[in-house]
Amino acid sequence: LAAPRTITVWESEEYLRGKKRGEITRALARALARAGVPRSAILAATSETSAIARAVGTARAGDVVVVAPHIDRAKVAAWLAKRRA
Repeated sequence: LAAPRTITVWESEEYLRGKKRGEITRALARALARAGVPRSAILAATSETSAIARAVGTARAGDVVVVAPHIDRAKVAAWLAKRRA
């Protein structure tokens, strides 16, 4: 079974729900590590678009980058459209 080479996690300022910045990404990273993802494969980003940029930036020829915009759909669409040129 294929496994991702990297996983990029991020958090949205609007959805911190009283948590400090970085707390959610650290919790996600811990959960992924407990599930067997090597810590070196877990990347963190500061926003949804920066997470996508990081994933695209670290992708190698033949890699698949999965983008499932959740919060900033308009920003993600604009970011992707800008790079299609």
